[in-house]
Amino acid sequence: MDRSGFLKTFGMLAAGTVLARGESLKSLARRSLDEGGAASRPVQVPAATLEPGTHPPRYRGETGGRILVTTDAGATWQTHANLGPDIVVIDVLPTAKGTFAHLDYRGLPFRLKLSADGRSWISE
Repeated sequence: MDRSGFLKTFGMLAAGTVLARGESLKSLARRSLDEGGAASRPVQVPAATLEPGTHPPRYRGETGGRILVTTDAGATWQTHANLGPDIVVIDVLPTAKGTFAHLDYRGLPFRLKLSADGRSWISE
């Protein structure tokens, strides 16, 4: 299955979950942004060990389907992933089970998990 087919299929499954909870995608995205969503709220990933003077990586979403990362407490940001202009990064959140990017592809929500080595985003 190609990327586009995967995103469509996965997005439909995720949309069904959102709709089953009685919440529209627009209200979910609006609530996320109202609560300081990806564009305004970088998140910090817990780090097991850090060298003195270093900072754990933090991620945030940006328009155009980009996920940015900083390792200097937000002084500079670099592109970590470019998912394409049709993808909306709703939020990037660390949890006890890993760091997740909540995304939308043409109205179909889905999420990706940051790999254990922190280099790529994988589907679940």
